[in-house]
Amino acid sequence: IFLGVVRINPRFEERQSFVEDPKASKKDRESAAADHANREKSLGHSGVQWTDVQYGTGKLKIGVEYVENRAGKLQIEDFELLKLVGKGSFGKVMQVRKKDTHRIYAVKTIRKAHIISRSEVAHTLAERSVLAQINNPFIVPLKFTFQSPAKLYFVLAFINGGELFHHLQKEQRFDVNRSRFYTAELLCALECLH
Repeated sequence: IFLGVVRINPRFEERQSFVEDPKASKKDRESAAADHANREKSLGHSGVQWTDVQYGTGKLKIGVEYVENRAGKLQIEDFELLKLVGKGSFGKVMQVRKKDTHRIYAVKTIRKAHIISRSEVAHTLAERSVLAQINNPFIVPLKFTFQSPAKLYFVLAFINGGELFHHLQKEQRFDVNRSRFYTAELLCALECLH
């Protein structure tokens, strides 16, 4: 059963649909099409990706119209710092709110001098590369990265609940069922990575 076609446009309020006027001359139609393409380009329109989604006996074709972000480079000033989530040997993780969208994220701040002095540059670049490529429910997704002269910033989805190590330190030990649950989650994440 074919259920239909859906086209998602994230910036529909800024866009106008293009319909050719069949009564116009070929030259006018070509000119109108070129004007429309230029307008689309100026809005940052990058294309449409069509995906077939099948569930049960039905099938739906979804087109996601995506827009290139041309807002410029991100800076830490683009985020409102809300609270400290955790601290590590290389930096800290803060809960933040992105000022333009009001979305909540976690920002991992890494001091460049620290990773250079500990010869961890390759490891840090590999971490960024892997996080940028992974899409798995057991691994916190990387949303953005940027840098300042002194720091690297990894902007990740904010997952409330704290770090596993924090809970283990607090409770000393987990019962068998909880240990199995956490182990299964870790194995699912590792399976995705290898």
